[in-house]
Amino acid sequence: MAKRSTNFSSDEVELLKTLVHKRWDKIECKKSDSLTWKQKQFSWEDLSKEYNCNSISLEHRPANILKKKWDNIKKTLKQKVTAEKSYIKGTGGGPPKNVSVYSVSEMETLDLLTTQATYSL
Repeated sequence: MAKRSTNFSSDEVELLKTLVHKRWDKIECKKSDSLTWKQKQFSWEDLSKEYNCNSISLEHRPANILKKKWDNIKKTLKQKVTAEKSYIKGTGGGPPKNVSVYSVSEMETLDLLTTQATYSL
């Protein structure tokens, strides 16, 4: 059984988001040919090297762990948006829900995700 790594701190998550945003075009490309897969893998390896050089954590994080964390960040953000949209379209029964507050990096990620969903061919 693999040893569990330590949790990501908020600074580490912000660093990951920043690095992914810099490489957005290659990491989130929707093509599926072999050249694109190699570019994605190279981008994740490059991101991993830069992340480990700039991270304040003493733990080395390989590319596959960073990719999994990024997928979890996207999934969580999409769930937050979906829950808010679902509540808005509801009938209004029950107590009012607190308004969701998005951080600056979450807004930047949402802008990139919605652009990708809207304009992808």
